[in-house]
Amino acid sequence: MEGARWREALLKARDGKARLQVLERLLRRRLRSAGASGGNPSRVNAAIRRLERSAAPIAIGALADELGVSHKHLIDEFRSRVGLTPKMFSRVCRFQGVLGRIQSRSGVEWADVACACGYYDQSHFVHDFKEFAGLNPTKFLTHTLDDPRFIPLDDAG
Repeated sequence: MEGARWREALLKARDGKARLQVLERLLRRRLRSAGASGGNPSRVNAAIRRLERSAAPIAIGALADELGVSHKHLIDEFRSRVGLTPKMFSRVCRFQGVLGRIQSRSGVEWADVACACGYYDQSHFVHDFKEFAGLNPTKFLTHTLDDPRFIPLDDAG
């Protein structure tokens, strides 16, 4: 599985700078292989920009309509070029927004963070947080990390 190989390569890196170099190398390799698979890179790039800039979740069907393709075609093309579905990519972007907002790790108001990042209820927020971080939000704050956007996985991960 490609994800497991990426994980191992990132875990072997000695520090944050080395992890970024490894990740850049892996992403460049992925981009080259995706470029060979055809599709419309400008449409996928437009979808990426739209998903990254959105403060709230975007319905993928509506995004497909905006881009002039079917829902299924957008998902297939996006997955082929990015490695994730548009919905999962959107969830990752929202979670990155959460991590960016809690970087200081002092006086975090979770309800405000969740609302600012487009979560409509606490259970949805906590579910995503646990899925991506492996911990609930409060427990996450007790862990010391070099970079709060890098979340180490345990061996079962």
